[in-house]
Order: sequence, then C-alpha cells, then structure tokens
Amino acid sequence: MLLPTGTIAVGAREEWSDAGGLTVVERLAPRVALARSEGYYSDELEYFMRSRVAAMLDELLPSTREPALQVFCDWAGMTSYSAGARTRSTSFVMQRRKQLALVCILVHSPVVATGVSVANMLLGGFLAATMSREQFDEQLARTVEAACER
Repeated sequence: MLLPTGTIAVGAREEWSDAGGLTVVERLAPRVALARSEGYYSDELEYFMRSRVAAMLDELLPSTREPALQVFCDWAGMTSYSAGARTRSTSFVMQRRKQLALVCILVHSPVVATGVSVANMLLGGFLAATMSREQFDEQLARTVEAACER
C-alpha cells in the first residue's frame, strides 16, 4: 500500500478505496478537515485517514501551541468497521488530543454509532457525535466560515 505523503493543500481532496469501502479527506480551510467514509471502514482506510490528518497536524504544529485542527468525520455512509480501525482511531485521538480543537462525527449505522459511543467514553466525552445531517452540515459550515474570516 503506497499512500500519499506530505500534507493536503487547502481546497484539495484525496481519496483511497479498497474492496469494501471508500475514504475521502478534504482540507476545507487551513485548520478544518473533512473526512468522509462509505461502506466498510477497513484497517487500510483507517490508516489512510489517520496518516492524512496526522500530516495536517504536523504541518500546523510549528505555528501554534493551541489545538490546531477541527476534524469533521462524515461517517453516515459507513456500514461497519474493523476492530483494529476503531482501536487505532481512538488511540490516535487520545495521543493527539491536545492538537485537535474538535472532532465532530456524523453517523447513521447503529453499529458505527455504538463504536463511536464507546470510543467517546474512553476519550472522556471529547467527540461531538450526531445522527443529524442538518446539525452536522450547519456546524461544518459555521466552522469553515469562521476559519476563513481569520
């Protein structure tokens, strides 16, 4: 698996797919990322998403000591996930929590919602999860607008 390297420029998008699913990562503003996953969230797709978010965080770190990145995860189309993907995603957020200003997740699948709920308990309620597309889209739009005004 040869994944993209370097950071993602503002306005750019990258995607990765495997036999079971697709993940797209977009940088909507210097400090706002959108990750959309559909289908089965495999270890490979999780690694792709994690590596792209990590690259953005690493780029922002020299310029700030404050939480640097707001990540929106549109997982409405995700049907299920590997146990490893859930574990590694949770560990990543735990390790990089001080660098993350927000992680907002949209879910529809009961399986995915349960996994996010368990992860959120482990993270002390850090994740903002919703099943409302309208609420998610409004929060994302407000965040991008505020980021562009800076």
